[in-house]
Amino acid sequence: MLSREKTKPMDNDKTSIVFSTKNEHGTLLKVLNIFEKHSINLTHISSRPNKKVLGEYIFFVDFTGHIMQEDIIKTLKEVEANCTWIKVMGSCCEI
Repeated sequence: MLSREKTKPMDNDKTSIVFSTKNEHGTLLKVLNIFEKHSINLTHISSRPNKKVLGEYIFFVDFTGHIMQEDIIKTLKEVEANCTWIKVMGSCCEI
């Protein structure tokens, strides 16, 4: 369960993010390849149409790791550079 309180990294953490990319060919693939490059396992991905911008989608992604881990911080910085916006929902210990 996600919490507004920051938790300490544990062995089985999961992080949730929400982001949007430009509505251009291959932009989602670029973002997903960043996770692959850093060997981060995606556990869930889904999309919803953006209600504000026709043709744009909002992507919900869960992955293994904690937002306080150095490799996750580096990965999210790269992801952010390829998104129109990103929000880290949080990290928690997977039950």
